[in-house]
Amino acid sequence: MSGFSEKSDELAFKIVAYLIKNAGTVFSISQLVSAFGYPINDANERKMQRVMKRICDYQDRDSAASLAIMRTRLAAGYGYSIAKSAQLYKAFQKSRPETVLQLLKQRMPLAQRAEPELFNVTLSSLLDRIYVAPDTILLPAPEQEDVVNNVYQAVASQQYMQLSYIDSRRQQQQLCFLPWGLMFKGLTTYLVGKKRNSSGHRLLAMHRITNAQPTEIYAGLYDEWQGGDSFQAFCQLQGVGFFASERDEVINIHLRFYASAGHLLEMQLSEDQQVTEYRGKQCHSPSEDPDYFELEVKATVRNGRKLQEWLRSFGSEVEVVAPEALRNSLIGELQDTLSRYQNKT
Repeated sequence: MSGFSEKSDELAFKIVAYLIKNAGTVFSISQLVSAFGYPINDANERKMQRVMKRICDYQDRDSAASLAIMRTRLAAGYGYSIAKSAQLYKAFQKSRPETVLQLLKQRMPLAQRAEPELFNVTLSSLLDRIYVAPDTILLPAPEQEDVVNNVYQAVASQQYMQLSYIDSRRQQQQLCFLPWGLMFKGLTTYLVGKKRNSSGHRLLAMHRITNAQPTEIYAGLYDEWQGGDSFQAFCQLQGVGFFASERDEVINIHLRFYASAGHLLEMQLSEDQQVTEYRGKQCHSPSEDPDYFELEVKATVRNGRKLQEWLRSFGSEVEVVAPEALRNSLIGELQDTLSRYQNKT
């Protein structure tokens, strides 16, 4: 929310999300303090009261981005709630909380610049012009509501959790896990963090977490996480390697793309990525199509299952030039695939 300090902004986000999750229920200041795990005392109640006042002041001065928070006079002070009929509650049913609150924070500048007559554009009308396309044909796996709630709280409080997790081999693991942040990839939410007493990061698919219980162990992420990078910087630097295990071999990969992967001219597989674009007679496979191009890509990546799945997704539009071991592995897979089709009668 505009004007908040970072800590107040984080608390405001949690308050608004909590009120929406419990739409229709009126909460006193002391109940909100307790809901977020703070001791009930005068100092914490004053802090909560200040944040609530700033949230309400924000919505009062900007009707185009009203948060729809209602103040109710109680015997001692005010209570706060969001009605299930509120526009904001309905918006949260259509999009992630992060998307909705970011729109509010920016006060919808894109809509106002593109269509000046819609200065009082509603949140619903703006959300109608946003579509999040899935990156898979699969339907999303269901996530357990209590797991999601506990995980989000642990992320915010930097608190270890005891997790029951079903791995890709359908084996159940018990993990004492410190959540660092959340990665949204297509229709799947990944919890990023690490096991206790381990230095390597792990990705846990949220839908595979069958139980998540907070512990009494808290940790400062900058003390616990090697490197000290912010979560955003960590994700941006990992590239494809983000979906790899630190046990995977690091390789120098050389790829050739045929009229594909043009996004790699702007995006990176790694920090040291080198991309060369070829057109016309420079191409290895000349084409009469004036729009035809080829890319030579070199990068240092982790050779894991996710990298190989990504390469397979390009089909005949990619060639692994090096390393030879990865090239031969993919050739063997393609030959096996071809033989299965040829042997069918």
